[in-house]
Amino acid sequence: MRDAPAKSALRERERFIVRTSKPGLDRYSAGVPLAVLLIILLDVFNVFPVTYSPKWPLLIVFIIIVGFVRTQDPRSMLRRGFSRLKPKLSTEKLPLQQFGISAVGLALCIYLYVLPAQRSALRDYKNIDVIFVALGGMIGTIIALAFSLSIIPIQRAVETFTPSVARLYRKDKTSQRVFFFLGLFCLTSFVCSVDRAFFGIENWVLLPIGIVMAAVSLDLLRLHYRRVAQLLEPAEAIQRLLREVTGFIDQTQETIAREAALRWQLLSEDQKASASPRHIEAAFYGQSTAFVQYINIRSGELAEIATKAIARGEPFTAERSIQALTEIVRHYSTARRENLVIRAVPETLFSVCDSDLRSVVDPVYEILQDINRSAIALKAENVCIYVTRALAGVAIHNLALHSKEPTNRAAVLAWKPLGYLKGCVQEAQRAGLSNAAFQ
Repeated sequence: MRDAPAKSALRERERFIVRTSKPGLDRYSAGVPLAVLLIILLDVFNVFPVTYSPKWPLLIVFIIIVGFVRTQDPRSMLRRGFSRLKPKLSTEKLPLQQFGISAVGLALCIYLYVLPAQRSALRDYKNIDVIFVALGGMIGTIIALAFSLSIIPIQRAVETFTPSVARLYRKDKTSQRVFFFLGLFCLTSFVCSVDRAFFGIENWVLLPIGIVMAAVSLDLLRLHYRRVAQLLEPAEAIQRLLREVTGFIDQTQETIAREAALRWQLLSEDQKASASPRHIEAAFYGQSTAFVQYINIRSGELAEIATKAIARGEPFTAERSIQALTEIVRHYSTARRENLVIRAVPETLFSVCDSDLRSVVDPVYEILQDINRSAIALKAENVCIYVTRALAGVAIHNLALHSKEPTNRAAVLAWKPLGYLKGCVQEAQRAGLSNAAFQ
């Protein structure tokens, strides 16, 4: 009787490993219909030489192979590709003002391909290789200038906010994609300068495509500028740090819940009667020291932003950091509500209950208390008010938190933020900042 659920759990785990072993193929499924459409347009306008016309059987084989690798169903691959491509081409996500130069370049490309006179002029032009060499040099210069000059504002932002700004820029996927496509266009331009070196296609055929690459490169340069400027905004840096932490919490909870369910299925019937998956999840969290350390480091970075903002007299930035710290506590306690374990604290002679969330939430409470003391030292009463409201909001959230603990004992967790709230208010009152007590 025990072998059946055990084998089922093992099969489920193997299927999960297979599904997650190629996580990047699905994101590129939208490129399949784009590739098909591009080849059809090139064939309709007779762009390829006769000796290099598209081989439709090879195209069909390509679609079948990609569909089999990802979904083992080519039709599903195409449907998924079109479904993922449609929202990417919506006017809300691709506004014309951000990609206007690319649209002009595409229009020129179509103009040169469609009209016979223009195609004849391209065929008779003899110095196309020089144009491609100049295009590759221009794109290489764009890469060098864009990414080297970005170091200066990033360095200033690190000095002003926190070193995590450099890490956010380094790990930014948009900047990485911009660099990849610019490098691809640069190398492709140099290859196209040699006649028939690019898959046997004559370079006059590729010249309109080179115009499109130049236009897209200029739009990518503008996109890189906008992205760097956005990353250097205090609100954007705080929001990205918050999304990084909350995403990490959700991902960890999902992984632990899945692993705990598989472990629970491998238990015997007697062991299942005495333990539940949520207890296994709580045991996993108790052993996840790296998880706790990661969240504490990110909370410290937010605290550094708030402290520097108070010193510079920027209460709005400090408020955003305080709200982000509060959201970390709320999000973590909400994610753990199903596997929350509450026990009496031995240090208080078992008179007070506490949870296994303390390793994450207690450092945040301490950080908020330190921010309040920094605000008191600089007489920033509005920041003290922000801290007071944040701790009160956490206490209300804990009161409304519904867990699987008997009689919903999670509500007793409200005493800890209320205790820190009382201490912050008393310190503000002793410093003459009485308005913090009225919050």
